[in-house]
Amino acid sequence: MDAEIMRRELGARIKSLRLRAGFKQVELAAKLGGVSPNLLSNWEQGYSAPNIFLLHDLADALHCSLYELLGCAEPVLSADEIAFLQAYRALDDNGKHTVWAVIDSQFLRITR
Repeated sequence: MDAEIMRRELGARIKSLRLRAGFKQVELAAKLGGVSPNLLSNWEQGYSAPNIFLLHDLADALHCSLYELLGCAEPVLSADEIAFLQAYRALDDNGKHTVWAVIDSQFLRITR
């Protein structure tokens, strides 16, 4: 896909997400700090695209994920994977180190 088409598609998503969030261009531009309504209009029309460093702030302001902003499929995790991640995040550094040691040894076992 060429860059012009990608810019237009991203611009259409930005506009759609902005309208869904109930913002006028001037309001969203103000939330992004340092972005003019004119620049935001250029993004929405596909004339230019936001700097990569603004994407996270833009997604936050639009109340969406980076995946949705960029038009990518969100990764799907099973209930077990979600439970594992939640338990892992609750561990201290020693517990996390132990989990990684187990994962490493099991990965080596199955890939030999």
